[in-house]
Amino acid sequence: MIVNFAGTGNVSKFFAKILSDDFDIRYVISRKREKAEAFVKWLGKGRGISYEDLSALEGIVFVFVPDRYIKQVYDVLKENAKAGTIFIHASGYLPSSIFHDADSKGWGRASLHPNFSFSDFQKALERRKDITFGIEGNGLGIDSCIKIVNSISGKYVVIPEDKKPYYHLAAVVAANFLVGLAYLSKRLYEISGVESIPTLHLMETTVENMKKIGIEKALTGPVARGEKEIIRKEGEIFEQVFPEYVDLYWSMVKVLKEVKKHGCH
Repeated sequence: MIVNFAGTGNVSKFFAKILSDDFDIRYVISRKREKAEAFVKWLGKGRGISYEDLSALEGIVFVFVPDRYIKQVYDVLKENAKAGTIFIHASGYLPSSIFHDADSKGWGRASLHPNFSFSDFQKALERRKDITFGIEGNGLGIDSCIKIVNSISGKYVVIPEDKKPYYHLAAVVAANFLVGLAYLSKRLYEISGVESIPTLHLMETTVENMKKIGIEKALTGPVARGEKEIIRKEGEIFEQVFPEYVDLYWSMVKVLKEVKKHGCH
């Protein structure tokens, strides 16, 4: 099957590297031709072109550009699309209906979102078998995404279009909020005078516990033990260090009390 890439970032590199053995890499497209040419030189396959060079598109077209540009890029690409073309983006938030006239033209449309952080491209390649993908789209688009996923990990979930924002927010909480909490923990350890910061090790241990016994049963600490005085005093310390985020502390205490309640069942 023919695949094309609009965009030259890490997500494009990840898919191109993995799919290059089983799929026909045709075009890599960028606003700057030199970036597309550098991409295909790195990959060893395909033809690097600019949007102005494009004449005809067929097969799968990955639109792997920032969310705010997906529709704009699609409106350029679709002018050169042949019958049966399948447009796929990787946004976790936006639905595939952003390819607004694909259905009326008989094209496939889908979103294929990897539930994984691509800040480290090499790690993404190494952990490819662990990645679960969120798929949403029309029939042709979903079928194409499943074929692609089967070449990577074989792990996917199909998401109704109206539930995509909830799906994406879940990923934001798990990945991005975690970084924010790690930063706050790191700051507190530094204030305590600990030279070797154990934040990440503690987080890794907690994740392993959640994998083994479940999220609700993995809770430890003052809330799990019902130590109200420690919770109150540490809330005062948190307010001293992070006065602008004190509401976060007490909101999290409420969340952990809910976790404790469900963990007892």
